[in-house]
Amino acid sequence: MQLAPFLTVEHLSEALTVWAGNDQCRQAARMPELATALYRATAYLGTAQPPVFVAFLSAVQSQATSDDSYYRYPELENALTAAGYRLEL
Repeated sequence: MQLAPFLTVEHLSEALTVWAGNDQCRQAARMPELATALYRATAYLGTAQPPVFVAFLSAVQSQATSDDSYYRYPELENALTAAGYRLEL
């Protein structure tokens, strides 16, 4: 999180793609909360930022089992929804 203020949209997208693709990262303890914190910490990226998180959320949710609500990243989904973004699965 310390480097969040230095991320570009491209770096953020690359990091979230790797995160979503790595089950040990995606399903590690506290990662859903960290994703939401990263979303908030990178808001300075403006309108280019939310679509990156929508794509990330779609990727992690498509890999989560239906009975595993925690690793469907509900807090991030709520933050995106509250900001007016819809997740399309």
